[in-house]
Amino acid sequence: MDDTNKRCLVCEDKSNGRNFGAQTCESCKAYFRRNAHRFEEYECKNDNKCTVSLLTRTFCRACRLKKCFDVGMREDWIMSDSERNARKLRLKKRQKLEENDTKNDCSQQSYDSLSDSSSNSDLSIKSLSNDKSNSLVVYKNLENNLFNDDNDCDLSEFLIFSVPKSITDYNNCFNEKEFSYLNELLSATQHLQRNFIPIVTTESTNLETIFTFILNKGESDMSKMITVCNNLRAFKTISDDNQICLLKIGLLQMILLRSIDIYDKHTNSWCAFKDNESMKINLEFWKWSNKTYIYSLYEQYYENTFTAWDGDPIIIDMLMVILLFNPNRNNLTDKVVVKLQRNIYVYLLRRYLTIKYQSEIEAKKRLLVLMKSLKIVENLGLIQATNYINHRNQPQSDLKLMNEVCSI
Repeated sequence: MDDTNKRCLVCEDKSNGRNFGAQTCESCKAYFRRNAHRFEEYECKNDNKCTVSLLTRTFCRACRLKKCFDVGMREDWIMSDSERNARKLRLKKRQKLEENDTKNDCSQQSYDSLSDSSSNSDLSIKSLSNDKSNSLVVYKNLENNLFNDDNDCDLSEFLIFSVPKSITDYNNCFNEKEFSYLNELLSATQHLQRNFIPIVTTESTNLETIFTFILNKGESDMSKMITVCNNLRAFKTISDDNQICLLKIGLLQMILLRSIDIYDKHTNSWCAFKDNESMKINLEFWKWSNKTYIYSLYEQYYENTFTAWDGDPIIIDMLMVILLFNPNRNNLTDKVVVKLQRNIYVYLLRRYLTIKYQSEIEAKKRLLVLMKSLKIVENLGLIQATNYINHRNQPQSDLKLMNEVCSI
């Protein structure tokens, strides 16, 4: 979590975090925000071969902007003036709320009591209840509050046992146990991250072509998701039968969750890439195929998630694991263990949000929105799996994982 040694992917200056989808410095962040829409206006006199570094970044506007796009910065994540003003108003309102309600400030959370909770760095159920003086945040009726269909869920229902340590800065604020879990997750998902923007090689309106591409990409992505799962200690400690229960439908839902990373809200389309091929797919194709209900779920998911997600891949990584550890999977026997793991990652997500935004109020608000998004993705996954099974002419031998995962 320590960004002090990270460098800007554009000019190699000291990075101040992820901006518009890529690790950059404050200067390149500001440059991209001001000039992203001018890409066609700038011309390089050196055939787009200029070196962009801390010393030369101001020499060629075209090459600097091109490199911004190359490393993954996204123009559609730039807020308009009205959006920025609205955000400033929200920040002022939030600060006033925090000043007037310090007694409810929950930023003093700690995970230290978990350090000795079990062997092999695994958390135990006992650690959630024994030590009331220095304990993990425990959510009262977690599933009823965060995973239900009630959009008016009251976050005041969260039960907090203690608030031992205050968060003073973003760096070095996770203790050893928390960092262990987060570091493991980031290592497990490293192969899913991309530092480039795929160039569209195909754009089709033919439904059969689109469906074939999506199914083949889904089959490929499922293999990558399995690799993530196998790199998580908590997943490997579960029996083989229970692992299969979690992966059925779960893999498909994880892929649907991550689709937001390739979604462009301005064109309402995906830029889906597989190997060396990249296809632009307009979400309207679900309407063309008479599946308006699926289109509506995608629309609801993206609209609900876009602002709360804030373009942060770490948030998506944690949501993906929360989605994996679903204690309500069919035929699951280790429900208590799975439920515990889900609660742990929900806790880590809330800690991460609190640290990132330096506000418990903001963290609560975003956490609630993100949990609602998971519910949408769960429903979408079940519908897509049923749709695949019911409409395939025969099991396709080259889609073995898809066939297995969607067989509810």
